[in-house]
Amino acid sequence: MKRIVISLLSVLVLGLSMLTTAAAQSKGVVYYLVPTLLDEFQTGSVSALEMFLKQTGYEMKTLNADNKTDAQQSQMNDVIALKPAAIILSISMR
Repeated sequence: MKRIVISLLSVLVLGLSMLTTAAAQSKGVVYYLVPTLLDEFQTGSVSALEMFLKQTGYEMKTLNADNKTDAQQSQMNDVIALKPAAIILSISMR
């Protein structure tokens, strides 16, 4: 399980590092959709991503689905319509 989490974080960091190519201009908003903020892993991820994205010129908005898959699906549809710089979707692995 730890290897899966570490692998997912590595992919996430790699993907976000691609966003750093045009550092001189305002870069926009990145949405992070989480299943719940009651999970220690999710809250830690939010903190790490906020710090990284702020350093690279992005604003981050976190949306909490409170463990409701229909809410997360609705959030995803709404965010796609906003055309953000990036969308990060975190899913529950229960």
